[in-house]
Amino acid sequence: MTKGIYNIVNIITRDFYVGSSWSNSGIEGRNKKELRELRTDNWLCKDGRRTHIQNAWNLYGEQAFSWVVVEALPDDWDNKQIHAVEQQHLDFFWHSGVLYNMKSIASGGAAPSTPEIRNKRSLSMKIANAKPEVREKRRLTKQKPEVKEQRRLTDLKPEVKARRSAAMKEVMSRPDVKKKLSGENSANAKLTWSQVIDIREQYIHGKTHDMLAKLYNISPSTTKQIVHYKTWKID
Repeated sequence: MTKGIYNIVNIITRDFYVGSSWSNSGIEGRNKKELRELRTDNWLCKDGRRTHIQNAWNLYGEQAFSWVVVEALPDDWDNKQIHAVEQQHLDFFWHSGVLYNMKSIASGGAAPSTPEIRNKRSLSMKIANAKPEVREKRRLTKQKPEVKEQRRLTDLKPEVKARRSAAMKEVMSRPDVKKKLSGENSANAKLTWSQVIDIREQYIHGKTHDMLAKLYNISPSTTKQIVHYKTWKID
């Protein structure tokens, strides 16, 4: 069984959950347990609220998620050593807006955060991401024909479209969201929310950043920020 760090990836939105396993059951055993919880709507917070990943699972469906081993670690490492590596991953991605994790601290806790510690963790994470095997796994996960086809088939399912529509209507009805949506009426706004949603949908279906930039008369960097939810965020 594999000890180490894994991601649960939403292949539609590219958001993901960072997890780790140090027990004898390994990542494989941990993932089986998580899959059972997700399928039974039982991956909950201690107070009974649904977690971010459970909400996403309910919205997009099981077909939209993939488990990926990001970093295999030595079999003789204990929980503190593995949690320390997990913390590096959380620190690196925490402010990116792509994590489903509810807390910024790994399960086993972490050392007090200081600028020096954060810089060391950031450097360690960059070194880990530079590993050819890690980069190759992520590249293959994104480019697998079966993954793309699975994403396309998921998008076409009536129940998926219905869930997305219901979720979007619910979000749009919130007062705080309505206030944010008013930003499209700004003199500096080049797009509307309808166009932003269209851009994200077309990106899911294969349009590139450059193609979308030309279509909507914006820069490729702006398109990239939109499709990866760096801008025009509603949460």
